[in-house]
Amino acid sequence: MVVQLSSLDLHFLMSELNVLVGGKIDKIFQSKETPTFLFSFHISNTGKKALLVNLPSTLCLVDFKPEFPTTPPGFCSALRKKLTSARLTKISQLDFQRVLLLEFSTKHGNAYLYIELFSTGNIILVDENKKILSMYKTMAREEQLMKPGQIYILPSSQINTPNITENEFETLIHSSNKESLVKTLAIDLSLGGTYSEEVLFNSKIDKNSSPKNTKEKEIKILFKEIQKLLNSQIGPQIYSNNLISPIKLNHIKTTESKSNSFNETINELININFQNKLTDEENKDVKEKTTKLDKILKAQKNQLENLDKTQLENQHKGELIYSNYADIDKILKQISSLKKHKTWKEIKEELKSNKLFVSLNEHDGTLILDLK
Repeated sequence: MVVQLSSLDLHFLMSELNVLVGGKIDKIFQSKETPTFLFSFHISNTGKKALLVNLPSTLCLVDFKPEFPTTPPGFCSALRKKLTSARLTKISQLDFQRVLLLEFSTKHGNAYLYIELFSTGNIILVDENKKILSMYKTMAREEQLMKPGQIYILPSSQINTPNITENEFETLIHSSNKESLVKTLAIDLSLGGTYSEEVLFNSKIDKNSSPKNTKEKEIKILFKEIQKLLNSQIGPQIYSNNLISPIKLNHIKTTESKSNSFNETINELININFQNKLTDEENKDVKEKTTKLDKILKAQKNQLENLDKTQLENQHKGELIYSNYADIDKILKQISSLKKHKTWKEIKEELKSNKLFVSLNEHDGTLILDLK
């Protein structure tokens, strides 16, 4: 199950991540194979807490530590150099976007870490002037390439849904160019499809109706339902279609209630994903080892078959030599006697009368006989 956090999910998760505020960075880890990071914090009177970031879609506090390389990749080394022992002074969601901002106090001044959970995801460390100190990967924004040494450009400004007024909401709905209300809420208010459908379901308003034709009474109902959604009590749910939600959704019937902590629910699912990945890797490793052993066994089997074949051939040759021993001995003695007074050409001519003789190579001493 892939955990894909929405803007609203982050909105609810923030209250549970605030436990990190006041803690100091102890260690930072980064995977080489996947964009997975672990930020370990030491918090006074509490102990250690770890924030796992799995780009481009997920982050949460975890109670397990995946395997990380002993030697950290370059970006991780840069983060360690800048943030080790830095104190986290604030953690917040950037407006209502899928961006988390961690503010640190370091011995060299303040530093800011942006964790972007949209598109391909990214992590960017900047100084007090928003100059990029280090980033996971360079990227283009506002037609400008962002890289270390340049000024970090925030994602395009969106409606900060929790702060919108009813008048602003009415203007937004009536000026929307989307063909349906559900798309207006999902895109213009960053609620996403699932939560937009929940608002419209609870409002008893057709999700496919035109936003421009929305009546004033419906505007008030929608606004009220959005406020209720934003201020709902956390009650994490996992649905049969692999959807996770920090609150109970009325428009989806099948549900499995989890703990009172949204973070714990995400943690559990991420842990399952990592365990499944480890199992897949172990199975792959076993399969590769089995394939290698099969190749070795096949090669050994072929070698044994060749040895058996060679043994049978040599045994047959030995039997032929034994049964023709007298004739072979006679021709060898004949060659030895002829060498004393005749040339090799004369010897070969004389041997042709022998029914066993095939050829004779005087250079390497090879005598070929036809043994029946």
